[in-house]
Amino acid sequence: METKGNHLVELIKYPVLVFSIVLALILLKYSLNLEFGMITEVSTDGLKFSEKSNKEALKAIAGLELRLNDLSVRINSIEDRDSENGVDADQIEFKAFTASQEVSDATANIAQLSPPIQGKQSEALAGWMWIGNYTDEWSKTPLAHIDTGQPIKIALTNMQVGTEYKVLNNMVVRDGLPPNDEDYYHARKILGVVPRGSRVRLLKKPESIDREFTIQYWAKAEYQI
Repeated sequence: METKGNHLVELIKYPVLVFSIVLALILLKYSLNLEFGMITEVSTDGLKFSEKSNKEALKAIAGLELRLNDLSVRINSIEDRDSENGVDADQIEFKAFTASQEVSDATANIAQLSPPIQGKQSEALAGWMWIGNYTDEWSKTPLAHIDTGQPIKIALTNMQVGTEYKVLNNMVVRDGLPPNDEDYYHARKILGVVPRGSRVRLLKKPESIDREFTIQYWAKAEYQI
């Protein structure tokens, strides 16, 4: 009897989930003036949209999530500042920045929801992404060696164009190297997301940006969609 009840609860979840997603898309449509394509399939795996719809939805939702991530870190830091173990301002900036370069699995999965198009060749997503902080060694990086899956230890000067690395987090890709000013990465548009576990290939040597609290490195990389 308990098993039957559990199955019923699971069945009820799906229309509620579908309704929630559709409602969220309607809000995005009118608040951000975005157009979403046709829903092509409803299943226990979620909703599938037309390809064009997916790309625009991903950019919009990723942008919103990154802003919320940044804001969440800064709000939490207010409580930490009032505690006995106060958080350093540079540490807050570092946490906020990191949170604003990575999205959740749910957001990254939007890119995988479009139905496959028969005979279509794979595309490449090429753009600039943050690859970590570096002085004499990497203190924080979303890149890993292909063979070990461990964060890269290679010296910055030894990173060669054409080398492939594995991505450890769902990293946002932007349309250019950010300017070192107040806007920083906000000045660059989001092109898409590289899902965790994917391979990226360096297209250019990494470039440094001194943000005072740390030296951050960005690289133009390519990901096969």
